[in-house]
Amino acid sequence: MEVTNLLNRPFKPLFVISSDSNAFFFDWLIGKGDDKRYIIDTQPVTTSNNDGVSMSDKKTSMDRGSGNVSGSLMYSIISNRTPKTAVYSIRLLIIICVVIFLGESELMFFLHPLFPSMDPLVEGILDAVVLITLVTPILYVLYHKPLIKNVNAYNKTSRILNMLRDCNQSLVRVNNEQEMLNELCRIIVSYGGYRLAWIGLKEQDQAKSVRPVAYHGQEGGYLESIDITWADMEKGHGPTGKAIRTGKPSFAMDIMTDPDFAPWREEALKRGYFSSGAFPLVCKGNVIGALNVFSEDRYPFDESEIQLLTELAGDVAFGIESLRVQKELERSEAKYTDLYENAPDMFALLEFGTGIVLLCNEKLVTASGYARDEIIGHSIFELYCPDCHEKIRNEVLPDFRKTGIISDAELLLQRKDGSLIDVSLNATAVRDENGDIIFSISILRDITERKRAEQQLRKSETMLRISQEIAHIGSWELDLSNQNVHWSDETYKILGLDKERFEPTFEKFMSIVHPDDREKISCIAIESLQKDRIYTMELRVTRPDGVDRVIENRFYAEFDKSDRPVRLVGTNLDITERKLAREMILLNSKRFETLLDISQMSDATLKNIADFTLEKGIELTKSEIGFLGLIDEGESVLTTISYSPMVMKKCEVEVATLDFAVSGSGLWAESIRERKPVIINDYSKSHPNKKGVPEGHIKLVRILAVPIFEGENVVALGIVGNKRINYNQTDVLQLKSLLSGMWQIMQKKKYQQSLRESNEKLIKTINKLKNMQAMVIRSEKLASLGSISAGVAHEIKNPLNIISANVQLIMTDDNLSTQARKSCNAILKQVHRTAKITDNLRDFARERKPEMIRLEIHELINKTIALVEYEMNVGNIVTDRKFRPDPIYIKADPDQLAQVFLNLINNACDSITESRDSGANDASEENSSDGRLTIGTVVEDDNVRIYFKDTGTGMTEDIIKKIFDPFYTTKAEGKGTGLGLSISYGIIENHGGRISVKSEAGKGAVFTVTLPLYHDDGSVADG
Repeated sequence: MEVTNLLNRPFKPLFVISSDSNAFFFDWLIGKGDDKRYIIDTQPVTTSNNDGVSMSDKKTSMDRGSGNVSGSLMYSIISNRTPKTAVYSIRLLIIICVVIFLGESELMFFLHPLFPSMDPLVEGILDAVVLITLVTPILYVLYHKPLIKNVNAYNKTSRILNMLRDCNQSLVRVNNEQEMLNELCRIIVSYGGYRLAWIGLKEQDQAKSVRPVAYHGQEGGYLESIDITWADMEKGHGPTGKAIRTGKPSFAMDIMTDPDFAPWREEALKRGYFSSGAFPLVCKGNVIGALNVFSEDRYPFDESEIQLLTELAGDVAFGIESLRVQKELERSEAKYTDLYENAPDMFALLEFGTGIVLLCNEKLVTASGYARDEIIGHSIFELYCPDCHEKIRNEVLPDFRKTGIISDAELLLQRKDGSLIDVSLNATAVRDENGDIIFSISILRDITERKRAEQQLRKSETMLRISQEIAHIGSWELDLSNQNVHWSDETYKILGLDKERFEPTFEKFMSIVHPDDREKISCIAIESLQKDRIYTMELRVTRPDGVDRVIENRFYAEFDKSDRPVRLVGTNLDITERKLAREMILLNSKRFETLLDISQMSDATLKNIADFTLEKGIELTKSEIGFLGLIDEGESVLTTISYSPMVMKKCEVEVATLDFAVSGSGLWAESIRERKPVIINDYSKSHPNKKGVPEGHIKLVRILAVPIFEGENVVALGIVGNKRINYNQTDVLQLKSLLSGMWQIMQKKKYQQSLRESNEKLIKTINKLKNMQAMVIRSEKLASLGSISAGVAHEIKNPLNIISANVQLIMTDDNLSTQARKSCNAILKQVHRTAKITDNLRDFARERKPEMIRLEIHELINKTIALVEYEMNVGNIVTDRKFRPDPIYIKADPDQLAQVFLNLINNACDSITESRDSGANDASEENSSDGRLTIGTVVEDDNVRIYFKDTGTGMTEDIIKKIFDPFYTTKAEGKGTGLGLSISYGIIENHGGRISVKSEAGKGAVFTVTLPLYHDDGSVADG
């Protein structure tokens, strides 16, 4: 029989086993020692994977030698791996040797006694048996191995074809994408014989991940444990990543050895996956994901299987694409239906010629008040107001027949209740293949609100026009794209232009703007205009009648979608009168300010007051020149006291005298003779009293002369001239007010001078009384401080003694830690320091009679410093002691001497603080510290010099000369009495010494106290 015939026959098991021992034998015979599973040739049975997912399969597996195979079942021994020829050969030879050995010996044992003469025959028979035994297994191996292989290939192809058939049926039958993908995975596992099938879609995230969307089979949490990407990286080199990235099938034929499968190998082998294949899902030329299958066999994918699975992947992709297109179509249809039904406009499909309504949307039903069945099947003309029928027949329909379009035809729709709606009709023709109109699609838009708004707009425009006329405000627009200008009627009136003759263009408007103001408009950069900002500018314009007006122009810019300015909109307001009024207010305000300034010039000289008044008079009247003069009691002589600088610069006539006779003077004296202000706006005109001006005199164009009266007499005269425009009564008022204020100040100065002298004497007397009173108060305070200090010192020392005793008691404890002992020592140190300060305070405040005793100067200085050491530390003032190393003794009263030292230290600290606050320190190396007081002692010529050097503000020579005077102080009021240094000076002199000072402004000061030394024999050096 030929092999091809065998392959065409239905496959049947060649050997049948019904027990575990036979199964084990044939398993060992055909080389399945390493394979632990058998293929069970039964009907599909239902099993459950690790996740509880039900699946159908034509094969199950069992562990070799488990004893779980029922004797009633028939199992095929066809292995899922093809054993090697060497394994067959070796194991068959072992069987042959056993048969030969056992067969010949047993036969000879039984036959030889019966047929002793037939040994050669028996041996021949046995040899034949041996030969048959040898040949039969060999023929089996040579014939049965390719047969098994071909039968397996046939069965696999049949399963895949069945799988394709069921998958294609599912693609047609299932309408839900997720259900379809789940069903496909189930079919692939159930009919394809795979251990796991799953579908992953690629994500467009940054990691380019692959998202599992469906699976079936023995998954056991595998998809949750893996991390797959389709990027070109390590986790993207598996079959799935390669298939998505390249668009071609990719495989891991042997997971145990494939290096690209290393990231997932451990989890795969745990679940019995030995090979994997991924097939790209391609939709419209784009890979959207991959179909993945896992097998328990190595190298399971041949060419035909790959081709069929690739075809299956294409079907899956097509199914996904079809479902998505169908869903999109459904969404689109729903969206169109929703748009049609819920559109804000009324839609209707009409039959052309009859106007019968075939379809309509809900908006038409709601707007008309009719039910849908009352509209459909009836003529649309029934919905229109009868007054519109003639317009429809004569205008709308003829145009529609010609063009097939109706655009914005305004009609009236009559509702069921009889009310009317303004509508705008737009219609489009639907033609047949011959081009004839068969239907029309009509859109009716409710324009009732628009019509109402248009009426309101017309009303608003009328109100705006009236409002502009009342407020005298005009409006304008400028289109930046074409420079077209639009003016309101009021703008023409403001500019004095005829609307019929003057075309509003930007160039013509610029022609009437004052030349000095045209630059304001030219400097506007259109590209720099900002949104939501109103710009304001004042422009001077000259109307055709020659009148100059001042216009306040306010405008803003409108922008397009690209944020580019496209239009300027603004207003014009005539502010000429307001401008004049504001200028008058400003002039009056300046006049009042000037009068106030003049009134405060009590310390100025008469010359300074006159110069200031003339300067302000020229400024307020906008003149160029002017002068002021005083009139004597007989009004016969004018004495000039002030000339404007312009007069002195431009006039070439040397003035020999400042006195002028009124009777012989010309026009400037008219105001004295006429006893009133005189305005001459054209000095070139002839006048009977005009005397003329000398050659080289400044040219006069206009003059204003204003006399000042005291009672009936003219006492002063002010003259200004050469204003660019004519003088008026406002100028008279400004100049007259200034001159009156000047005269009053001059009169006051006569009385103020005498009062000032007497006041100065009185103030000195009062200051002396105040200083004496302050000394008394200070003495009382010092006395009170002395009485209080003793009690305070006692109250402070008692707690300090208790603290000291308890700390010393604690330190007697032998178990006290080192840190605790250090803390106790620190406490004792601060207690002793506080007690010392308290003693110094008590000694200083103790009231006693002066007593000259022998004392050590360094000890006294240290006690004095301790009194103010805290304040110095707070003020960041460093004390630098530069004492002689050996003691220095003097004979002095310690309280008085401590008072001197304390006064010098306090003065130095105040000076340092003032210098630091004002930043007046000298930056030299000597005074580099921000605050430093150096106290040193020097012995020379049988005297001790104690110097106090500070980095304070220093003093000038004038201050040094008065520093030891009583009541003299450089401190602010309330911070010093001026007696400290004076008292200190007297104390040092009473001790036979002297006190001196050296200082420069900004470089600190050095106070030196020189006292005679005290000798061991009790004598005192001669100071």
